[in-house]
Amino acid sequence: MIENLDLKIIMLSFHQLSAYIEPGKLENELGLKLNNRVVSEKVKAKITTQILPEIKEGKAENVFFTFWIIIDKQKNEIAAEFCFKGLPVNQKAEIGYTTFPQFQNRGIMTQALQEISKWIFEYTDLNAILAQTSPQNLASIKVLEKSSFKLIKAEPENMIWERTR
Repeated sequence: MIENLDLKIIMLSFHQLSAYIEPGKLENELGLKLNNRVVSEKVKAKITTQILPEIKEGKAENVFFTFWIIIDKQKNEIAAEFCFKGLPVNQKAEIGYTTFPQFQNRGIMTQALQEISKWIFEYTDLNAILAQTSPQNLASIKVLEKSSFKLIKAEPENMIWERTR
């Protein structure tokens, strides 16, 4: 777990990730407030068919396969989530993230990416974290810029960002 004054960031175990896809189950197990969090059918399918089969309890590589939840400590609710998109390649790993609508524009993901970056660079041999966003996603661009990510490639439909050690 990664923690600061405002957030708890928890890497989900196999059991917790299984509970995550059932509405309210993970919140009940962790003593969190329910907030109508919805897991899309697309994400459920990815978790059940791709992610869960890859996870082996207690293995370091789970860092790169499971979901991580970001808890707003003041509200005691899941505010956001992220995951790495598989094992690192050339000491770089890609991250994907989302902040739930009722928690947007509060700096939660910016704080989380800063904490995650510190942690991942301290406890792994990664040299860089990558993220992708569309040029139209101004909120995500702002988050990445505030989190010390630098734009390394821009295309009409996609931007690739990198944060290095």
